[in-house]
Amino acid sequence: MKRISALIGLVLIGFFYQNCAQPEMSFDHTDPASALGITLTIVPDANNINEIENTQKYTVEVKLPEKGEIQRENISINGTRVQYEKNALGNYQFSFVPGSPTLYKILAEVWTPTGAHFEVEEDLKIVDERPPVIKIVPDVANRYEDLAGATQKFSVEVKDEGGGQIVSVKCFIDATETDCTLDSSGKGLIVATNARGGLHSLYVDAIDNSGNARRQPHAFSIGADLIAPVVTLQEDATNTYYTIDPQKFNIGASDAHTGLRSVLCTVNSKAVSTCPPITGGSVVLGLTSTQLVEGLNTISVRALDNAVKNNVSSPNETVITRSFHMLVDREAPTIKLTKLSSNTNLVNQVQKVAFEVADSGSGLKNGSLICKVNGTAQTCQMNASGIGEISYLPTAPGAVVVEVSAADRYNNAKTESTTLDIVRDANVPVVTITAHTSNPAIILVGSTVRFNFTVAKEGTLSTLTSVRCYSESAVVNCNAAADLKSGSISTSFAATGRRTVRVEATDSTGNVGQKTYEVGVYKLASSTTSLAVNEIKAVDVLIVIDDSASMKVKQANMAQRISSFTSKLSALDWRAGIITTDIVDPEKMGKLRPIIGAANGVYWVSKATPNAQKLIGDTVQGAGIAGAAQEQGIKAANLMISNKENAPNKGFFRNNAALAILFISDENESANTVQNRGATLVDLVQSLWPAKPFRAHSIVQLPNDVCPGGKSIGVRYTELSGLTNGQVGCVTDADYGPTLASMGQSSAESVNAATLTCEPYNRQIMITQTNGTAVNVGYTISGRNVTFNSNLPIGQFNISYSCVQQ
Repeated sequence: MKRISALIGLVLIGFFYQNCAQPEMSFDHTDPASALGITLTIVPDANNINEIENTQKYTVEVKLPEKGEIQRENISINGTRVQYEKNALGNYQFSFVPGSPTLYKILAEVWTPTGAHFEVEEDLKIVDERPPVIKIVPDVANRYEDLAGATQKFSVEVKDEGGGQIVSVKCFIDATETDCTLDSSGKGLIVATNARGGLHSLYVDAIDNSGNARRQPHAFSIGADLIAPVVTLQEDATNTYYTIDPQKFNIGASDAHTGLRSVLCTVNSKAVSTCPPITGGSVVLGLTSTQLVEGLNTISVRALDNAVKNNVSSPNETVITRSFHMLVDREAPTIKLTKLSSNTNLVNQVQKVAFEVADSGSGLKNGSLICKVNGTAQTCQMNASGIGEISYLPTAPGAVVVEVSAADRYNNAKTESTTLDIVRDANVPVVTITAHTSNPAIILVGSTVRFNFTVAKEGTLSTLTSVRCYSESAVVNCNAAADLKSGSISTSFAATGRRTVRVEATDSTGNVGQKTYEVGVYKLASSTTSLAVNEIKAVDVLIVIDDSASMKVKQANMAQRISSFTSKLSALDWRAGIITTDIVDPEKMGKLRPIIGAANGVYWVSKATPNAQKLIGDTVQGAGIAGAAQEQGIKAANLMISNKENAPNKGFFRNNAALAILFISDENESANTVQNRGATLVDLVQSLWPAKPFRAHSIVQLPNDVCPGGKSIGVRYTELSGLTNGQVGCVTDADYGPTLASMGQSSAESVNAATLTCEPYNRQIMITQTNGTAVNVGYTISGRNVTFNSNLPIGQFNISYSCVQQ
């Protein structure tokens, strides 16, 4: 219904607009534009719902004559400015969310460049149609029993979510009003006292200050004592359920309403004396093997309370029964023996057997563990998990029998054994050689290097007797440890090529183990790579001029502002072309403008062009102010370079020339697509001409303390100038000479890398000018390629380094 009402309102508003009965508008009749039909219309969105917390959307439609122009505008709601967006049709769109039901006044104003003022006003009434929200929550302590003096409590909370206030709250129990005073947060309490058995009706009525009302019911029932006693029967965590052990059960009984009348406990249908008293509480029932039997056993607890119904004793009863099985263990323990993988099975070396004893029944009998080796008892122990280990030192070869026995608490016994085959030592020493960590990655002739060695000797029947070390065929010092199992060799090599060190180790049985280690030995040769960075005296200048209406004052004397253009570039081989910030007109859109005053088909001038300064000034000033209102100079430059092979742009750019782009505008780049970003323009130039020097210069609106009297600050243009180390000037200056002067500086080739004849030794190089002066520039090396952290300046350079040769 709310949406239908809003739609009907929109239809009526449209009818009045068509019959010229628009909202009141005032304007200055001295403005000649007013006679051309400038009008404002505030149009609500068809989906608006005139309630709080619903977004209201509006469009201010602007009708302009052919030559009309809006200088500035203002939209406010109840005197507060709102944010809005201007669409492609020149209309203003905004939205807001009302926070309270009230009357909102929407005011839209515009001013023309001559100062004439136009305004239109619209009323919006926001209403509250939401009834209050009521929440009733029973107290968790309510018992709902027909007992004298018993009270039932209910929490009440009332809120108004429609933006208004609660003006009336009334509470009723069985149609009788009862107190439920609410605090400042809208919360209160209803108490029902001495409510007798049966169904009861509770409800709450609430009204807000907009007349919205709600009734929230809540029914509850009062009964007699229908709650039976609480009985618990829990087996003890220590119970084993084996016939040789006593078992325990925890029994509890209570009744919080009418109290216990009796509690009866039985085991296998026989009454036991251990039972909770009628005063309530818990006891521990301990049962012995004489009270239990193998197989199924049953414990039962029966409790009665003192409940009375209709003045007649009618106790509530609770019975809990637990059944369980008593067991007799007839299974022996399990024993697992494992020979450790570290065993060598050699004489005079310790051999180990791990064992694991487990009993899934009644458990192991204390003291029943027995370990034997070849029939002789050995000391052995196991941990709480039944895991242990037997250690044995054989002194002669042959079979060794390891045996483990254990029994459970029912004296079920088990024995397991395994056999070890002991043999004599027949292992050869094993030699390992490694290069010392201090050795250089490339070993040079005559340099001292070091090698570490180790000797591994398995078995104990033989020992190491000697270690010999060689460098090539010459014996050298082994620097061996006392046990001959480690040492080091220090040596040097007199010739390049593949060279060796060797270690021989001998044991007492004559076994010889040896290892040869081979290394490459090299020498260094000096090498030099020459590099030239040439000066670039040629420059292609692209002038991007703002041709929108806001440039009217600047365009009037633009030729004078750039009158020093050609003189500032006199030292260079320059050429210049002109485009505008208009990307809407198909004849512009990044296309070079014809040179005014030159022959037909001429789109740029150069240093050799007669009267070049006048031609440039006339063409820049001739760009005019009829261009698109949305200035997009960076995108225009992107389009111009992207279409450099198409007429009229074809042939403008020279491969051996630097590139300078001069932006002249009094407003910022007006869009935010990829092509409106300075970084995109930089990437495009670098992809087409990787070595071409490129700078972007901006003559734009700067902050008022630097550049007074302008419009929006040219943030995008100054960011682009920063990316390319370009100059920034003020568009309101009478003379652009200082900014143009920086364009007259010569440029150098972009040289930041070189390829060497070899990968330099230790990744080190020296860079000097041809006169021997060192050049301090950071660099990184990858193989034969060196990359400088910044471009080298103009000049001749030598890169010196060492090459490794074998």
